[in-house]
Amino acid sequence: MTEESSFFIDEYTFNLQKLPDVVFEPVKLGSYYVDLDTGDVNPLQEHKILRKPFPLPLLMSSESDECDLPDSEELKAEEKESKAEKEDETKAEKPFLHDPLLLWLYKKKQNVDGIDIITGRGSLRSISMTPFESYNNKWRCSASKLGDIVYIMKVSLPLLEDEYETVSDACYQGVSFEHQMVQSPLPFFFDEMIAIKAKLGKLKCLFDAEVDAFYEGMPVELKTHADVRNPETNVKFRTSKLFQTYMQCYLAGISKCVMGFRRLDGTIRKVKEYTTVDMERICAKDWDKNAPMNFLVDFFDWLLPQVVDERKEYIITYLGHGEITLDTKDIGFQFPPPIYTLFSGHV
Repeated sequence: MTEESSFFIDEYTFNLQKLPDVVFEPVKLGSYYVDLDTGDVNPLQEHKILRKPFPLPLLMSSESDECDLPDSEELKAEEKESKAEKEDETKAEKPFLHDPLLLWLYKKKQNVDGIDIITGRGSLRSISMTPFESYNNKWRCSASKLGDIVYIMKVSLPLLEDEYETVSDACYQGVSFEHQMVQSPLPFFFDEMIAIKAKLGKLKCLFDAEVDAFYEGMPVELKTHADVRNPETNVKFRTSKLFQTYMQCYLAGISKCVMGFRRLDGTIRKVKEYTTVDMERICAKDWDKNAPMNFLVDFFDWLLPQVVDERKEYIITYLGHGEITLDTKDIGFQFPPPIYTLFSGHV
């Protein structure tokens, strides 16, 4: 692997003063759900409906009558096994061959003329929040040239054992909360997605985002967080969790989040609804959405001119310390795979 260049955040002028507005116009192209067992992509009919009134209190464990998830240790073991299997699979073939968004674009024969970037909301959110040290953000992405388009996907960073335990517990609690807050006629373990086309400054992006639930036809984000008990935890909540939630909603054009607050005994007895306007008002002294959006534009201005070779994979990594690194490696064949070039002007 060859290191190409670095992007130093210390050189990026970042503060809370009023920054220029960034043109960001997300438009929903369509919806689909992904069968996690088969990988099939199917039309979405808004199966996950938010329960109202909220079914409080909620118990974040398998002891709850509403929650038939495996217990925490069993879920962690399954996650480790699944991760190992995926790593073995990707040694044989590239993971973007199974990207649901690309498959949906292919099935819909969606025209992608003029698109600069195809990616996922998770990648956009992680990159945009990089300058905010309070979030302790670390990430890795892979970029490939897809004709005139740069295709970017999130890559998992290896976790230390203590980090793995923390991430697994948070994942379990989040899944448990979603499971109890949503009613659906289909099995729970499938992802409902929306495809979004957005103008970001002068760039045109196409990305997907998972939807946790729908209420009255509108997508809703579901989150959990430890109870905010004092001024210190309130600051951490505003600068970390609420900021991350806001960016997740804002990028996907989702206007509402439902947040469950966990007590020390593991129960959720308080649920609050936040609109993106609420989050902007509450956190006006902590962050300005124009800061991450300006950074996102600057980042792509640096990255896109360097992603030029269809036979190379470009690895972008941020591990803290104010430096984003770009490395390249040969992938041994020309991207994109033949399945995505069957019709001209489309993926």
